[in-house]
Amino acid sequence: MGKASKQKGQRRQGVGQSRADFERRRALQAVATAMRPALAEWAAGEESEDQARRYWRGGAAQRPAVVPRWAGDSVGDRFFSAKWLADAAGAPVLADAQLPGPAVLAGSPGHWEAAMSALFRGVVLDAAPVDNPVVSEILRMLGPVVCEELARADGDEPEEDWAFFQELNAPLFMLGGYALIEGAWAILGLDPVEQVLAVLESQMHDALAGAGYTGGPEAKIIAESLVRALTGGYRFEEPGDVETLERLGRRTSGNVLLDLIRASQVEPGDALRIGLMILAALAGLARTDAKSVLSTNRRATS
Repeated sequence: MGKASKQKGQRRQGVGQSRADFERRRALQAVATAMRPALAEWAAGEESEDQARRYWRGGAAQRPAVVPRWAGDSVGDRFFSAKWLADAAGAPVLADAQLPGPAVLAGSPGHWEAAMSALFRGVVLDAAPVDNPVVSEILRMLGPVVCEELARADGDEPEEDWAFFQELNAPLFMLGGYALIEGAWAILGLDPVEQVLAVLESQMHDALAGAGYTGGPEAKIIAESLVRALTGGYRFEEPGDVETLERLGRRTSGNVLLDLIRASQVEPGDALRIGLMILAALAGLARTDAKSVLSTNRRATS
């Protein structure tokens, strides 16, 4: 009996590989084959990020930042245990960072990620002011990248020729669609939205005034944009919350900075700087062991 005939006989007797098993295996092989280019691209992106991080350290020994620890399930715990901040802790100190040339940075998603991590560490963990000269230089070099990211976001086919790891490392997304969203979620918790809005507005007002910033969005608009951007992945079920969101409007890209740009509240060239100011203000609110920002039991520092 030939091999093919023997296999058919085994399947009729309930032994050997069934037709369904064969089809399942063939389907899995097809999926694996289709995924190879994407996996290869992902691996190349990871290697690019590792190389960029080493470059930014300039051969110096790594000096991770200390990430503050707060009581479990507190505002501080929710904010400072985020992955984006844990990754940023390994970035170099701003004063020690070796910056690539503008052309190198503009053309490398790995360097975008390294740049944003350095900014997150500097502004949130090391309390560097947003007008720090190194911060300003990094933001200047990221300007062309932001323009390209906006062109992709507002184009007819924004994902065309835009690799997955490039999109994730793009600066507006890393700050406005990731760090600020996670930070806003940590601040909001399970509190009534309307009450947290008032706290956010007050904090943003103080942050803008302290930085001497004028000409940009009002604190109220920033606070509302932060909450509105959460509506895509956050369940608001309390009647009062639903009413607040209906008042604010639910139309959002899920990216705070992109929403502010599209609403003509922020100039594209100023978006990252304002985003860092907002992030620093959220971090200030989050430095507490309290479970809610509405609580008066707050510690000033870690």
